[in-house]
Amino acid sequence: MKSLGRSQAARRRAAAAAVASLGAGILGTQTERLRLHRMARWHSWPCAAAACLWACLLAVPTAATPISINTPAGLNPGDRFRIAFVTRTTTTGSSSDITSYNLFVNTAAGGATYNGSAVTFYAIGSTATVNAFDNIRSTTMNAPVYLAGGALVAPSITGTSGLWSGALVNRIATDIDGTVVNRVVFTGSLVDGTASSEPLGYLNPGAPPFDPPVFETSTGKATGGTDAAWIRDGGGSAASVSRSLYGISETLTVASPSSVPEIDPAGMGSVLALVTGALGLLEQRRRNRSAVAVTAAGAV
Repeated sequence: MKSLGRSQAARRRAAAAAVASLGAGILGTQTERLRLHRMARWHSWPCAAAACLWACLLAVPTAATPISINTPAGLNPGDRFRIAFVTRTTTTGSSSDITSYNLFVNTAAGGATYNGSAVTFYAIGSTATVNAFDNIRSTTMNAPVYLAGGALVAPSITGTSGLWSGALVNRIATDIDGTVVNRVVFTGSLVDGTASSEPLGYLNPGAPPFDPPVFETSTGKATGGTDAAWIRDGGGSAASVSRSLYGISETLTVASPSSVPEIDPAGMGSVLALVTGALGLLEQRRRNRSAVAVTAAGAV
């Protein structure tokens, strides 16, 4: 009986050891498979990261592209011209500093370029100390004036048929991108480009206490005919009201064809091909490592 009891106890211990061994084997297999799975995921991260980065680059919105000024039709290499526009955005006319208005029209132009170079613009307006005639460099930058769309405004700045002659070929009534803008415009100027009695930044003293001081500025109209009303319409406006301004570019010179940089149309395609090829190599590497990991896991 004692021998039988010892034999049964031995069988129980052997069975328990077998169960423990089987459990350890199963646990070890699961642990190994988990380790291999993690390894496969770890080796695949470069491709996933590259794909994510590429997708993000494609999804990021780009900044607004600056307007590229076109050469008006009929001009030849070496010819000079200027571009005039009326701002779609508005500002008050209470500042007596012409620099603030020059800054405003440059901002309104949105970084416009010509032949790849940024263009400087000047406000066609007068303060008490700076006439519009001088602010836009009428003498040193005397050239034909066009709208952004190519229509002629005046064949020159000065002269009997120039910008300050009182008669334009076409009224300045479009923004730098060619959008029509029918607005009353702050100018503070007379038809000859000198300051009016209500220039930009003018403070009308009024008659206190019944008529308090108020900023007032004379105006022009970016609508209607082509007479002197474009710069001086005979009216005025409270300078606290926001209105448009006229802007005019520096002198631009038509470049010779040989001096215009050429853009390789295949350049962008080459970049895309390079990136796509790199992503393909990373993806193939990921697949190879994943296949090795799965094979190793199945062999366990």
